[in-house]
Parts: sequence; C-alpha cells; structure tokens
Amino acid sequence: MRHTGNQIDAEKYLSPEIVVKESSMSDLLSRRMLAFQLNKDEIARVEPVTFRELQRLCASCESREQCEIGLADEFADVGWHAYCPNAAILNALGELSWFRFVAVV
Repeated sequence: MRHTGNQIDAEKYLSPEIVVKESSMSDLLSRRMLAFQLNKDEIARVEPVTFRELQRLCASCESREQCEIGLADEFADVGWHAYCPNAAILNALGELSWFRFVAVV
C-alpha cells in the first residue's frame, strides 16, 4: 500500500488528546495482536498505513474496559470480534503467515 505525502502530513497533526489516548490504547492493541501471534513490528514496517489504521481505530474505541477484561482471560473473550473495531483487519492479517511470529522448534 502506498500513501501520499498528504496522508503522512495529516498523521503529524493529530490532536494531543488523540496522541495520549493512542498511547494508552497501544498496550491493548499490542496484546490483541499478540493473541493472534501477529508481529506488530513487521506489520508496521510492511503495511504502515494499515498499522496506523489499527492504532486509530483502537484509540477511538469505546470498549476499552471490555477489551481489558477480555484480554485478561484470553479463553473467556470469545466474543471480542463483536466489540472490537479492528476485528476484521486483525482476522485478515491473522490469515497472512508472513505477519505471524515464526515458531521456533
């Protein structure tokens, strides 16, 4: 995916409130990605626009408490896809083996 200079410029000018909220949500996104065995750094490197969208959706999510509870008990969180705005993207990325951690045998 390519993005224009305008998209990059827009990312520079996020409001301070969004930046603070994004930093607090980044742990939840990281944990959700880890549950999928997704390599966050690889996704950010290869698909920076997609990764930025994941961050944006997470920061604007109104289900933070539900997400925290669900991530605390991975097996109890079977319905996460119903409240997570990133469900479709994470499910799609989970199908792509090159974004998943490689198991060391």
